[in-house]
Amino acid sequence: MARKSYKPEHLRKTKMVSVKMTGDFHRWLEDTSKRLKVSASVLMREGAKVYARQLEQKGGPRKEKK
Repeated sequence: MARKSYKPEHLRKTKMVSVKMTGDFHRWLEDTSKRLKVSASVLMREGAKVYARQLEQKGGPRKEKK
């Protein structure tokens, strides 16, 4: 059951998103989260930042190698 929020959607600091993942990835994420003692959401947020930086450095996801 979802928690009731008293703030309007546009004023909330966090957003909940649905992410599809395989069972293997979910287990890996949980295990890694426990091992590193950080939440799975922190791992995913930080991973997204690293991935975005790498794409920006390469010039995009489909940049051809020369």
